[in-house]
Amino acid sequence: MACNAKEAPKPEKLDYGDYKPPASSPAPKPMTKAPIVRSFQIGIIGDSITHGVYFRNRYPDTLEKTLKEKFPKSKVEAYGISGQTTEKQKASFQRDILDHSYDTVIIQGGTNDLYGGSKVKPIQDNLTEMIEAAKKEGLKVVLLTVGPCNDYPKWTSGKEQRKEELNQWIMQYPGVIAVDTQAVLSQGNPPTMKPKYFHKDYIHPNAKGLDAMAKAIAAALDVATQE
Repeated sequence: MACNAKEAPKPEKLDYGDYKPPASSPAPKPMTKAPIVRSFQIGIIGDSITHGVYFRNRYPDTLEKTLKEKFPKSKVEAYGISGQTTEKQKASFQRDILDHSYDTVIIQGGTNDLYGGSKVKPIQDNLTEMIEAAKKEGLKVVLLTVGPCNDYPKWTSGKEQRKEELNQWIMQYPGVIAVDTQAVLSQGNPPTMKPKYFHKDYIHPNAKGLDAMAKAIAAALDVATQE
């Protein structure tokens, strides 16, 4: 008597939204087996973009919800402070990130440094110190590029040039998961916010933009689990 074999359950597929893996990253590999049950325990350190648009819409919340579709036990906690620079993030990194039991850290910063007139090197140094401290503790590191700022009236061509230099450095940093959130949110050259993500303050993404950021990060993490 023939026996009907049961099909293996199909893995959940995350909605990648506007995110496309960098050319240097392999495309997601198809899985023929049921996915291994796992989770992400994530701490995010950032500025007002992490805190949320007027503190109501937050990409960390959407990220947790999105990850739980495939990794049900995932948890995301965010430490976003309006006006925060990478220097201040570095000062609180031990308390906010390393003193917890996270397996992944997301670092979002640089906008306030650049707006305040900082050169690129100090920002790189601050980010490097946080990245390497996290790696030393065995954490995966997700590094976000600085998003589009050209809509903001006080953003200058000099700030934009430094931002592009910083973003290029972020995307090339070895041993991290670099997510080009600027590419997700922007259009044109020089990059400006896509109209569907535009917020009236000219610099923060709106709720849809924050959701797009979350999907991009979730997609990048999903890709990393398949490598």
